Amino acid sequence: MNALKMWQTKNAPVASIRQGKRFAERWCAARLFPDLPLREAVVRLIDNTPIKPAPPLPGLPPTREQQHQAERLDAAAAAASARVMAALEPMRPPAEIKPRAKGPWKGRIRPSNADFSRV
Repeated sequence: MNALKMWQTKNAPVASIRQGKRFAERWCAARLFPDLPLREAVVRLIDNTPIKPAPPLPGLPPTREQQHQAERLDAAAAAASARVMAALEPMRPPAEIKPRAKGPWKGRIRPSNADFSRV
């Protein structure tokens, strides 16, 4: 691919936004995929389907140490997510509301004898 073509710009007067978009798609596709026919290049350029990841390469089975490490990581992740979920729960009101003192002097605390010894 010729890298010089990547930095070229093109200014063209168009009648509508749709026409300008089609022109830009064709112009970019022609420069990004010069080996493909124009229609296929445009389809490949505007195709937004997700790319499937390649299957994992075959390899040796995990060692015992790697399995233990994976188990520890799973346990730590579960504990962390439990803490986060507990923190995200809304605050609940207390199950039982304490009765309030009815008289103006019932809520006062009377000093004990130990408090008088400090004076």
